[in-house]
Amino acid sequence: MVSELGETKVLFASDLHSSEVFFLKCLSTAKNFNVDLLLISGDLTGKAIVPIVKLDSGKYVTHFMGLNYNVSEGELPPLQRDVRKCGYYYKIMSQQEYQEFKGHPEKIDELFDKVIREAVENWVRKIEEVLPKEMRVVLNPGNDDAFAVDEILKKEPRIEYTVGKVYNIDDAHEMVNCDWVNPTPWNSPRECSDEELENRLRTEIKKASNMAHLICDFHAPPYNTPIDSAPKLGKNMQPKIALMTGQPQYEHVGSKAVRKVLEEFQPKMGLHGHIHESAGICKIGKTVCVNPGSEYLEGTMHGYLLKLTPEGLDEQPLIGG
Repeated sequence: MVSELGETKVLFASDLHSSEVFFLKCLSTAKNFNVDLLLISGDLTGKAIVPIVKLDSGKYVTHFMGLNYNVSEGELPPLQRDVRKCGYYYKIMSQQEYQEFKGHPEKIDELFDKVIREAVENWVRKIEEVLPKEMRVVLNPGNDDAFAVDEILKKEPRIEYTVGKVYNIDDAHEMVNCDWVNPTPWNSPRECSDEELENRLRTEIKKASNMAHLICDFHAPPYNTPIDSAPKLGKNMQPKIALMTGQPQYEHVGSKAVRKVLEEFQPKMGLHGHIHESAGICKIGKTVCVNPGSEYLEGTMHGYLLKLTPEGLDEQPLIGG
């Protein structure tokens, strides 16, 4: 499982939030660098469905990213591409269907599961089209992903789902995963107290056999580091602005449990995400921690090219495009 050069190349990216452009750039980058493993872990799916309503006049209307759209059928494909580019889903519906969805929230949940399944299946088709069969692909969820996505991922033979398992990256390196995070203002599906998160982290990390070569794919970054700073939020979830500078105020929002566990067990590497604004690298004792960051709305490629050897590791940030 190790290359002839004695190293394993991994492309790690996080927080795609279903951005089609970001995903395709991940595939292209993985292919160009001829990596052994493409690891996309944390917040795979989109945040919302954009209803595109067909009027009796034949026009299509929607409200998206603060703008109102009223387009003809011929203008519809570019609008659909823009919605998917930003990581949102769309559903074309009649006025009657729109009113039914508004009156029955449970139907929206059913629709969301359906569009997530279709999006994941489309990603798998793209993987099969673009990547060589010998290149391994791991897709794991994060705190924003509905639990329905897990069963979808488990059923796809082309991709590997490693939550709850010890995954052998190569003959030397194991990987464990934790998709949960400490509390956020957003009440996402996979968040819990730091005390509970610590228990989850310990359960996973104790499954590994060799800390010196262990890779910890923990979606939450460690607290009070360069990779866990986010804008401080005030009323209506708006960023607080510093009076003297006119710039947003930042605060550390990572997990104290993640930091505690990394300090205690000292694995080789921590792979994190979650905090889009804090791309970077830091060390917790001997443990090298990275957060690729995310600009999924812009479709910008964020990732780390990792080169793992029994003797050490090399990490190269890939941002741009």
